Amino acid sequence: MKQDEHKVIIEKILLLFAQFGKLPRTIQNKDVTYSEHGEYISWINHQITTLKDAYSLLSTNSYKSVFSLIRVVFEAYWVIDLSMNGPKFYLNYSPKEGHDIQKIYQVWVKDFESNKENKIKQGILEIKHPIKNKIMVVYEGRKNQEGKIIQNYYFLFKEYDHEIAHLGLEEDYYESEELGKINEELIKKHKGFKWYFKFNGGIKDNLLLNKLINEEEFERARVHYSFLSMWTHPSMNSIRLIEKNIYGRGEFEDIKKYDFFLTRLALLYIGNTMCLYLNSFLKFARRQIFESKITSIKDEKDFINSVKAYLENTNYFWFIYNEPHYYYKWKYASKLLGKQDIEEIKKLKISDMTASEIEYYKNPIKTLKNLSTSWNNEIIGKYESPIEAELKSKPSS
Repeated sequence: MKQDEHKVIIEKILLLFAQFGKLPRTIQNKDVTYSEHGEYISWINHQITTLKDAYSLLSTNSYKSVFSLIRVVFEAYWVIDLSMNGPKFYLNYSPKEGHDIQKIYQVWVKDFESNKENKIKQGILEIKHPIKNKIMVVYEGRKNQEGKIIQNYYFLFKEYDHEIAHLGLEEDYYESEELGKINEELIKKHKGFKWYFKFNGGIKDNLLLNKLINEEEFERARVHYSFLSMWTHPSMNSIRLIEKNIYGRGEFEDIKKYDFFLTRLALLYIGNTMCLYLNSFLKFARRQIFESKITSIKDEKDFINSVKAYLENTNYFWFIYNEPHYYYKWKYASKLLGKQDIEEIKKLKISDMTASEIEYYKNPIKTLKNLSTSWNNEIIGKYESPIEAELKSKPSS
């Protein structure tokens, strides 16, 4: 990695990394300590350790390894965010054969409405109208041993056993009908958990249910999930990105050649992913203050300022929750040329366009390359690339 070409973003990334070293001491409380607070911090820092590994591997231009590691941490983020900030979950109920689902629904709703206060105390928030012969019941969290409501994904993350869900259990050395039934139920339970950990399945549904993301934002997240997944699965596209469409003979020095755009994109993913984790933790910690579980968040201003500094420096990268940079608005306006009347396009106030008006990109690396060059159009005006300006301002060696 040519660090001088990425000096500023690297400075901001190192500042972000430093904040996670403070996490184990950031929660301030008086008398009671909650075990889940320490668990959340541990889960987060396991992911940040992996991001540190990805960052270190950039020094050897190991792009496949770098993006594969980022993908692991990116996927884990959504589960950990739900574990901290997603109290709502739902279960679908199907009627037994011969039973009228509409009648069951009417009885359930009548009972819920007549005992609403008690039902909500029990954790039942809503009973939705049947869809596809299923009644959805929305709940608020699950109770721990002390009777306190904790997010459903906190328990799912701790309980889910990937090996049991996908492979089952090893056969015992002796036969036992009772043990066989227990094992059967255990396998069934973990197979049922699998859906909750599917990005386009339970993760999406529960993020939407808890309003941690909206449909448009999830589609943006899906673009990055898809790009990062390309590096973890058999894909010629990842090889092409490294070899630049020139097929080599597998020489290691060819595979490990430095690429400005792959390096910058990796740095953008590493930094933005850390911002996601810090913002999620702050949201959780502030709720703990509101619920009187903790008294304060030590170093909160440092967390906020490090995230702000990074995002302000890299605002050209339209990620998931931020607003699009001028480039994306300019690019969208350029696409309208030939589709709409030129006089109408001239009236467009490009800088006033919002995320909901603009088409989101599908290819992160191609988009990064395009926004790294300044463009000019007689009708819609000029786009000046912040990356181009950054490289021009770099002191010559």
